[in-house]
Amino acid sequence: MLFRRLYPKITVTDATGNELVSITAERDYGHMFISSASIRTGGTYTVNINGSAAASITVGSSITNYN
Repeated sequence: MLFRRLYPKITVTDATGNELVSITAERDYGHMFISSASIRTGGTYTVNINGSAAASITVGSSITNYN
């Protein structure tokens, strides 16, 4: 999947809807790594693409679970 062509704005929000990360693709890519001091082990976050929820992520101690 190429995010730039299909999904130019990607945001990550916490359980209360606060936006933690916002990026706009500057080139085509199929994978991404997101880092923020606000993302904590055990937390559940939503990845939004163009304002619509695309995935729910729960951060584990060493593995991030993607749903």
